[in-house]
Amino acid sequence: VGERSLPLINLHLNFRSRSIRRRQIGQVIDYIKIKSHPTELATPLAPIICGDFNCPLRYEQDAVASMFEYILTHGDYHLYPKKAGTFPAHLPARLPRRIIDFIFVPAFLHVEHTEVLRSYLSDHRPVVVDVII
Repeated sequence: VGERSLPLINLHLNFRSRSIRRRQIGQVIDYIKIKSHPTELATPLAPIICGDFNCPLRYEQDAVASMFEYILTHGDYHLYPKKAGTFPAHLPARLPRRIIDFIFVPAFLHVEHTEVLRSYLSDHRPVVVDVII
């Protein structure tokens, strides 16, 4: 973006343990804190954060809620997808009900289009977010 690089954090959190997911998110938050401070050489951009969080937003004590809480108090982000389920995507679950794959997009980016693709390449449906840089 201009002369600056746009960071991207792509993650795949532990699917078995809530405490491990929270620890993993803690590491991401620590990284964001370190990388978000301006230096003499650069003013960093907020990263796009995406991936398989292995838990829905509605679980208050889990990873997505922890990340969302941090971002609401320390950054300006939009969260996608808004409604469409991403898991499970394989047969016979033709209409996935759980949203466990997310993309946190910094608000300074203009989101042109979002979509959860109907794909059977994985047990998760891909989340697409087109942004204008």
